[in-house]
Order: sequence, then structure tokens, then C-alpha cells
Amino acid sequence: MRLLLVLSIALFATTQAGFFSSLVSRFTGGGNSSPSSSSSFSSASNQRKASTVTDDKARSYLQNFGYVPPANSIGSRNGMAGDIQSAEQVFKTAIRKFQEFAGLAKTGILDAATKAKMTLARCGVTDAPLALTSGSSQFKWPKNKLTYSIESYSSDLPREDVRRAIAEAYGLWSKVTPLEFSEVPAGSTSDIKIRFGTRNHNDPWPFDGEGGVLAHATMPESGMFHFDDDENWTYKDASKIHSNSATDLLAVAIHEGGHTLGLEHSRDETAIMAPFYQKTTDSNGNYVYPNLKSDDISAIQAIYGAGSGRSSGGGSDFGGGSGGGSRTTQRPTTTTRSWFGRFFGDDDDDVGSRTTTTRRTTLWPTTQSPFNGDDWGSGSSSGGRGGSSSGGRCPSSIDAYTPSSSFSYAFSGSQVYTISGTKVTKVSSIHDLFPSAPTPVSAALWNPISGSMLLFGGNRVYSYYFSNIRQIFQMDSGFPKTLPSDLGFTVSGALRWINGHQILMSSGDEFAVYDEFWNQVTLKNRISSYFPNLPRGVKGVESPAGSVITAFTSNQVFEYNSRTKSIGRQSGFSSYIAC
Repeated sequence: MRLLLVLSIALFATTQAGFFSSLVSRFTGGGNSSPSSSSSFSSASNQRKASTVTDDKARSYLQNFGYVPPANSIGSRNGMAGDIQSAEQVFKTAIRKFQEFAGLAKTGILDAATKAKMTLARCGVTDAPLALTSGSSQFKWPKNKLTYSIESYSSDLPREDVRRAIAEAYGLWSKVTPLEFSEVPAGSTSDIKIRFGTRNHNDPWPFDGEGGVLAHATMPESGMFHFDDDENWTYKDASKIHSNSATDLLAVAIHEGGHTLGLEHSRDETAIMAPFYQKTTDSNGNYVYPNLKSDDISAIQAIYGAGSGRSSGGGSDFGGGSGGGSRTTQRPTTTTRSWFGRFFGDDDDDVGSRTTTTRRTTLWPTTQSPFNGDDWGSGSSSGGRGGSSSGGRCPSSIDAYTPSSSFSYAFSGSQVYTISGTKVTKVSSIHDLFPSAPTPVSAALWNPISGSMLLFGGNRVYSYYFSNIRQIFQMDSGFPKTLPSDLGFTVSGALRWINGHQILMSSGDEFAVYDEFWNQVTLKNRISSYFPNLPRGVKGVESPAGSVITAFTSNQVFEYNSRTKSIGRQSGFSSYIAC
């Protein structure tokens, strides 16, 4: 099923390609934005001048890597800005989306800097997130001991260098996870099959010759891992890499190996899992080892958990020669954090060692309200679920709740309450603090990575950034957007989980993982399946501290332990908040 999903995503870009042919020329220009510092990634084979990026090539690029939806389904696509109406707007949005992902100025114009970024050597996997259609919470192998076979080799390198590079690459992932890898002979039954090929090489994604796409791989449990043999490959040869005459096989193998384990592309341009090839020499021509970065380690440990620090044995069981496991450098260090699957249980043994930034101290009242399971938030306190204010400085019930970088915000009716600690410090009209926001706000979510405040109302999402000059929130360009149609429910609550993923919740038993960058839902399931004992009607949560989360319904506050799936301290909202 997952293989079919990956195939369909890759193939959609080839459908109705002529739709955008006449549009690209309308968005060409000579903007003055500059590529990010990571633009030095390319080798000679892919340092093509931006002027060689034709309109058709730009169109194909944006389609192939997930930035352009299929033609004639613009208004209803389950993803990128479902409210976009015209082809021109869709294409401009696609350019801006690529510019944002690539760290460029978001001009919406196909300028020289954008074209230059498109010329960089890169991975052939789409940048858009892949939706999960099974019951699983991630692309993941169901076992920790994996095998790989090298079915063909590059003519550029001795076979032992290829074997060392692959073993070394998987050795890095093994060091930070419980995963173990072993090489088995070509032609045998293996989990991951590695090949070198050119142009059409018996999969749905032909290579493009020297430069451009260097390699591609599929998510678990497919196990396809292919290098473009039209590239000039080398293994840690600093002179060839620095002179741009060859591409480092090790760096590309680490990246593609990450895909075979379930990782998507990272928007952190320093990460191994960033889509663009990162040159492995410094300005003096010295080899720079392509170690995993903290973003890579957090992502892989979120799927499989932390490892024991040992490397896989590599492929020394046949054919002579040692595997590359012993050749890896020291284990990268990072702060362990949970993600989905583990996300829902947060059952790390070392959760206490996790570094968390706790913005506020939770002060609980001495009187606690009784816990009534799924009946929480159903209106037992005065004011009910209607979101109306009590008339004073404290609301009796709330419609939405979210922390931010400095304060927390509770939304009730047409008002928003700024909260420091557990004390209301300011009461504002929602429209004064968030111009053009929906009233009432049905859910709110703070994204500390982008600095965006997301507000939800009806079937739309509004994104704001705080203006230090005006001292109010201002709406981001391109918003509001219509939520993707496959969400399937009206949003009544939102929270940012311990792992950093954003969850939208229904008033019933449904939730979805949401990515506002792509305006996509990447996972849907039942709240009771993933959050046992969590009361219905959760509106938001405070910044998590370890495995314990302070959560809010319309009129109640409670602690939820994500490890034990149990409820701790609890209180009425009006008792919890001091005015």
C-alpha cells in the first residue's frame, strides 16, 4: 500500500503537465534575493547557470518535487492552499513555497536566486510530506534488524569503497537508534536493495543524467535505494570533492539511507536530510565528515527511539573486507525527544534528561474538581461551552487556549485574555489583537519554529506574526486558507505535542496531525486510540514539561501523563486562572 502511495505521489507530477507551460513566463523576473549559505553544495556536474533553467524546466521541477498540485483540481486538492482559485495564483504560491522551503526571499517570482537554487544537485524524493494511509503513525520498519544488498556497483569506484560507504552510512543511523544493519549477497532476500542506474532504470523515476538528481529512495517497507551512475562518484576523496569533479558517495548514502528508514526531507538546511547535496570539504579543501545533525537524530529517534551507541557490523560476513561500521566518527550528541508512535506514549526511560524550556510555573489551586472522564468540558461550570465571558476579567469558559513565546492566550467569545503564569494581565478584543480573525476562535496553536500564531475558525486557518512595531499580531501573506478537505471534521481544539507536531482535534473522537506549511493533514485517527483516558473537548495545552502536560477543556484544567496515560491534578478553569 505504501509503495503504491509513493508511486502515485511521484507520478502525479507527470499528469497534465501542459497546464502550467504558459504560466511560468508570467512569473519570471530579476529579483535581488540571494541564495542561502547552503548554496555551495554543488559539484561541477550540477553548477549549471541559472540562465539554463528554462520555463519548462522550472515548471517540471516544481511539479516533480511536490510544489504544484495536479491541473484541474486546484480548488479541491487535499493540500497546498485548497482555497486557491486561479492557475496564476497556484503557480505563484508554488514558487513562494519552494522559496520558503529553500531559505530564499519569498518573492513569488521565478528570479535568478530561485533558478540558481533549482540547479543545485539534490535528492529525487519529493519535498512535500507523504500522507500516511495505514493505521501506523509513521513510515517505520517493524523490526530493528535490517539487511541490505548491493545489487550493482558504480564504475567510478572499487567495490570495496562502495561497500564501505554504504556500511558507514547505515552505521551512523545505527549509532543513534536500536537499528542494526547487515549486508547480504546480491540476489538474496534483503530489506533494502541498493543499485546504481542511469536514465530509465526500471523504476517510475528516471534519472536525469549528470547533475540534478543524484539519487532517490523509498520509504519503509519498500526498500528501493538507487544512485544515478551518470554522476562522478568518489569516496571521501577531498581533492576530487573540493575541485567539484566528483560527488561524495558517503554523504549521499547517509541521506538516502535516512529515507529508507522513514525520514522525509528536513527544512533545516544544515541537516543531512535537507534535500540539497552538501559538499563535504571546507574552504581549505579539507574533508568535512558528514555527521548527523541534531535535527536528523531527533527525527530518527522519534521513530525508533535512542540507541546504545554501538555501530552495525557492516558487511564483513562474505566476500572479504570489513564493513564500514568501525570507520564512523564519534557518535553525534543531541537531546532525546519523543515523536509519534513513541509520541503517543512518550515512554522513553530517559525522559527526565530531556531538555525542555518551561516558560511558566503551573500553580494549582487547593480545591480540585472531580474528574468525569469524557464528560469533561461539557458545561458543568457556569458559562458552559459557549465561550461567553463572565463579564469580569476572568472568563468562565474558553473557546481556545495556546501558549506562545512570552504569554499564553485564552480565547473566549470576542475577547482574548493574555496570561502570564496563571494570572490574566490583559483583556483585549480579538479583532484588536488579531485583525480579521474569526469570531469566535475555535482553536489556536503557536508554532515556535516559524514564530506563527495559527487561529482556526470554521473551515479556515489564519496565520499571524507579532509586530513589535505595532504591538499586535499581523496576518501572514497567503492567509486565511481553507483547511484541506480530507481533514473531515470541524476543528474545536489544537495542541503542540511533546515532539513538536501539531494536532488538530474534533469535539468528538477524531484528531489529525497538521502541517500549515503545506496545508496538509499527514495523519488521522481516533483520540481514544492514541490518547487513552484523555478527556473529550480539549481546547489546548500549556508548553509541555517532560511527559506531563497541562491541558484545558472549555471549563476545566487537568494534567495528563503521556507515559502512564493517566490524569493527575485537576481544577476548574475559573479557579486555576487568577484575575
